Amino acid sequence: MRLFVCLECDELASELTAIQELFREASGLRFTDPTQAHLTVPIFSSFQ
Repeated sequence: MRLFVCLECDELASELTAIQELFREASGLRFTDPTQAHLTVPIFSSFQ
């Protein structure tokens, strides 16, 4: 079994929105809802 820790980035949503707007016309990019953004940090490679 693997265990991951997720860090929410609620306070960064407006900054992420602004960054996404800069690249809105770029081809091949897909954006996520900035309010759903999070960082997944693999801390434990194996957990029993």
